[in-house]
Amino acid sequence: MRNILLGSLIALIVLGGCGRKEFPHPDTSEPLRIVDLQSSKEVSVLQLTFTILGGSDQVGYQIDRAEVDSVCDCLTPWRRNFEQPPLPKKKGIVLIRNFKLLSHDREFAFRLRAVDSAGNLSPWSAPMRARADDLSK
Repeated sequence: MRNILLGSLIALIVLGGCGRKEFPHPDTSEPLRIVDLQSSKEVSVLQLTFTILGGSDQVGYQIDRAEVDSVCDCLTPWRRNFEQPPLPKKKGIVLIRNFKLLSHDREFAFRLRAVDSAGNLSPWSAPMRARADDLSK
């Protein structure tokens, strides 16, 4: 019995000592944020223009889309529509993303947030709504 207890104690000490033992490095980068966000629509194309500031040296962005329910004027669950992984030289420049609105009988909402190579995320933007123009009228 004593050997079992001694063996268990040794196993706990050995297993507890595995892995890296260091203090985590604090994230000293400026918080990620999206500035100068603008949306415009030309017939059936929604264009988002924005700039990402802060974060680590590489930044990207995520865009989610939801459909607007015409009965309650509420949004369906958000779904990932596009994701640009973090890339160098994308911070501080004007970025443009276009979306083709395929159905004139449905309205969509889009939201955007930034992501950096350290895994930091900015807050989501306010939803932007858009509907394709009906060219048959």
